[in-house]
Amino acid sequence: MQKDQVFDDKPVTEAFDALARAYGISVVYNAETLSNCMISAQFGEENLKQRLNAICQAIGAGYNMENGQVVISSRGCN
Repeated sequence: MQKDQVFDDKPVTEAFDALARAYGISVVYNAETLSNCMISAQFGEENLKQRLNAICQAIGAGYNMENGQVVISSRGCN
């Protein structure tokens, strides 16, 4: 199943929520911390980890997979 996704200057929280829906997983993040983080990205063949890596790299965040959920760690964006 192909999960094409395009984010054009969207809040990163929308991208994380879209990943959660597309992959049927839980993505946990601090919405207030990420409120100023925007993302522009286009995904086609990339798997979940590749998408998470790209998004997190773009906003200077990290993530861990714990107990079937993805936990995002970030200091936020300016």
